[in-house]
Amino acid sequence: MGGSTQKIILVLVAGGLVVLLGWAAFHSSGNPVDAAPQTVSALCDNPKCAFSGTVERKKLAFDASAGKRPAASPLAGPGYKCPKCGQNTLYTDPMKCPGCGTFYLSHRDASGQVVNSCPKCGKG
Repeated sequence: MGGSTQKIILVLVAGGLVVLLGWAAFHSSGNPVDAAPQTVSALCDNPKCAFSGTVERKKLAFDASAGKRPAASPLAGPGYKCPKCGQNTLYTDPMKCPGCGTFYLSHRDASGQVVNSCPKCGKG
């Protein structure tokens, strides 16, 4: 092979490598919104309902007329609309008890103190 043929092959290999690296970088960065989980664990604070499970993020609804976003806990205000009872008592990312595995939300005891322990076994 002559010198010009080797240069052409080298340019083609280098160009292909650049294209391959660019493609890999573009597809590996991804979109952070697309990378978010599509479902979230949720728990209803309504004792008559007590829904517990996973909910699709896009199906979470709240009362926009109040002008506020849903609260993160029942202590901070109304949450999302529960798919079972229809009340604004659904909260995402409940705590999971390390002892018995029960999902629970922060609540106040009879004296008004905030309790962050499992209502079933007391751990947490």
